[in-house]
Amino acid sequence: MHIINGMNFSKKVNLLVNLIGQPKRKTIILTEHKEYVEDIFLNTHPILFNIEIKTLKEFEHELLFSHQCYNRQIVSECELTYLVRHYLKEDYHYLRYSDNPYSLIGKLITTLKEIHDYDVDLHTFSKDQLIINKCEDIAKLNEKITAHLGKDFFFNLEEATIDLIDDQLKDTDFYIFADEYITAMQRRFIQSLSPYTKAILLSFEDGLQEENLLKDFYEGEYLTLKDESAHIKNLSLHLFDNVKVEKQEKANLIIGGHPLQECMKVACDIKKKIHDGAHYKDFLIITLSKDYEDYLSYIFEMWNIPTSLPEVNDFHYSYDYKAIMEALDKSKGTTFKEHVSSLLKLPLTSLKDYISSLSFDDEISNEEMKLFIEATLPENKETVPSHDCIHFSTFKDSHTQCPYIYVMGINESHVPAEMSDQGLLLDEDYQTLPVHPLSLNKQLSYHHVEIIKTLTQPSHFTFSYAKMDMSGKEMMPSTLMKRLDSLYHLHLVKPDLNLIKTHLYLNHSYIPSSPINEMINEYKDNQPVKIDKKYINALGKGMSISRLETYNKCPFQYFIKYGLKINKKSDNQLLPTELGSLCHYIMEKAIDDPDQLVFYAHEYIDEHFKEKYETSGLNQYFVDQLIDNMRVNVQIVREQLEHSEFINTSREQEVKGYLGDIPVQGFIDRVDQYKDYVRIIDYKSGKKELNLSYAMQGFNIQMLAYLNLLIKEKNLKAGAVLYFNMKKRMLKDKIKFNKDIDEHLLYKDYQMKGYVIDEGSFEVIHASDEDSIPAKLKKDGKSPTKSSKLISQKELDIVMDHIIDYINTLYKQLRSGDISIRPTITDNGSDPSIYPCTFCDYKSVCLYDVFVNKNKEISSQLEKEVLKGEDNA
Repeated sequence: MHIINGMNFSKKVNLLVNLIGQPKRKTIILTEHKEYVEDIFLNTHPILFNIEIKTLKEFEHELLFSHQCYNRQIVSECELTYLVRHYLKEDYHYLRYSDNPYSLIGKLITTLKEIHDYDVDLHTFSKDQLIINKCEDIAKLNEKITAHLGKDFFFNLEEATIDLIDDQLKDTDFYIFADEYITAMQRRFIQSLSPYTKAILLSFEDGLQEENLLKDFYEGEYLTLKDESAHIKNLSLHLFDNVKVEKQEKANLIIGGHPLQECMKVACDIKKKIHDGAHYKDFLIITLSKDYEDYLSYIFEMWNIPTSLPEVNDFHYSYDYKAIMEALDKSKGTTFKEHVSSLLKLPLTSLKDYISSLSFDDEISNEEMKLFIEATLPENKETVPSHDCIHFSTFKDSHTQCPYIYVMGINESHVPAEMSDQGLLLDEDYQTLPVHPLSLNKQLSYHHVEIIKTLTQPSHFTFSYAKMDMSGKEMMPSTLMKRLDSLYHLHLVKPDLNLIKTHLYLNHSYIPSSPINEMINEYKDNQPVKIDKKYINALGKGMSISRLETYNKCPFQYFIKYGLKINKKSDNQLLPTELGSLCHYIMEKAIDDPDQLVFYAHEYIDEHFKEKYETSGLNQYFVDQLIDNMRVNVQIVREQLEHSEFINTSREQEVKGYLGDIPVQGFIDRVDQYKDYVRIIDYKSGKKELNLSYAMQGFNIQMLAYLNLLIKEKNLKAGAVLYFNMKKRMLKDKIKFNKDIDEHLLYKDYQMKGYVIDEGSFEVIHASDEDSIPAKLKKDGKSPTKSSKLISQKELDIVMDHIIDYINTLYKQLRSGDISIRPTITDNGSDPSIYPCTFCDYKSVCLYDVFVNKNKEISSQLEKEVLKGEDNA
């Protein structure tokens, strides 16, 4: 058996055409890109004699038919929902039935399908009782449902057909695009076909960073297709890293002010090409967003341009659905059967068969019957077949001979897609099992490979993204978009939007020569008036660093929070600030006395949020987990100090003084000293980096300001400003739970972030444990590594001068009464640590208006500009 691997999909298909030729034996090609492979074969074969191109599902259905296994069926979503509901009423450790259990049922169905797709063993190695309970409950539920279904019902076609692979296939040659089939059951099915398989085609390449679990999975003679194109090599090996490469190919770029305008521009660009002679079938649009599909469908429908998008008939608007819901309000039935009997008396048409299928014996109320129908009613999609139409797809289904491919929505968290847990067992739960589905990291790797395979096609590409969402919130182009900019010569296209009569006038979306622009320009500014001088002191006479940063993010947010003192209504849920304060208290007390850590924790809880802790099981669980994690944090800090010549001299060290004209006061979590060098450490409940460009513009300045005040007060030298991340570390995929954890690897994972201040003597680095600080020396011991975060005292002084000038200007602005609605963004997209609107509690008060309100933009490159300028001075 040959194994043909390489990232260029079209090249592999063309090789297959030559390899197969005109076969004398029956030949079956298994692929999910059936039409594409067929088209390439038909370019050289006028008739596909002895060649059948099928999807895996089509082949599996033929196996059932050829073996006359007509009773074997895949359990339906409706039947599964009923069975999970039925058995959910029994006693479990973790699972609980409720008045509306269908969200839980949906997650359980997803989990059960994953268990069967990957043949998951639910015997966990974990000692976490919650994970143990979940696994035991799901195993119990799975056993009951499997027993109920019997021998003729299955969760997937591989389970139903794998035992049907036999010597009836000995006269057939198989060629399989195996990387399209990645579940454990699909891989096992293809392995069973290996005696009859001539070649398996895979997508991986030596040097590719993305994981591929199929590499070395199938046994055979490997044939690697090397692509001579430098561009294809760059895409295959470097699309998702930062290696510098030369641009080889051209592509177009479209930027929309918002997603609808992005769609408008893409549609207009396509319409112009059609006007110039292109066919509808020449275009493929790749989008992962249902909103994009809806926007484009509306525009193309307005122009009578056919697309491959199905027409979805929402059942909520059908007569049958409305009649069913109204009848259930009056129904006197108490079981499924009684409700069904009543509903079948209605003149139903489209939903009659569906209602008939619900004749179960279990009791169910009128209201829950409505919920059951909502959860199980199938979506009605109709696709009008059309050969000449604009095609839509995801990356997974994108292989085509279309000359023009548009990849849309390349914004952060949209493209590439974010991987998230869908079922009841989380990714970290699955990692405690001996056999488990693909981890989120591996799912992301496969998604990356799909993107690479798409971009290796011989088509002309247009990439697009939006600057803000439909509510006016800033959107970042994704890291993929930035990488595409370094791989392609991008030409910015500005299509004529006058081709569309539907206008939305968000920022960046004005259409030239339209009279409505005058009305927009006359629109009243959405801005508050300045605060009168007599009320200025209500905004604060002095200033804490954190308050000043709030004002820097958005003056209006500062006014609401600290001027009017309006805070979000609190409930019984523990606030992040409360948990953070608990962590800081434990670190302060338990570093010298780790055996009393639990005592110190409950001492703080009793004083500050005892009622919240005692009255909520959920709060207790999270706090207890946090306390367990703090044992690790305390142990790591003690080891870092043990391995260092720095000595901890104080904790919760008060500092106060002036930064320019601003009186400042605060507390440093920890101060360590070696000779005259002092380093300060801030404990954080999440990842924290020190960005000097942002610091010079008033952000993340607290530790730099405190270090400045401390060394002046104590007459010491600045050694380092560091952040210790107290967040629980997750084990990597490659670490198995039944093996000992490499404690040194875990220790290194707690390396602090920040900057080391050094003039070239490297005394601070020599006196520190290199695994705990963000700077280390090369093997020669004379120069720092490239990744080291080092800054000289002179550079630190320059940074501090900029900070002091900036915040004093900001303070004068505040004291002038300026409380304008002006959220800050960065010039390379909205950094979540800077942009204030995402989690703002005052959106309903502010009513940020995308028509008129502006953002304050800060530079992400200021550090380089300023420090480089000083070097050249």
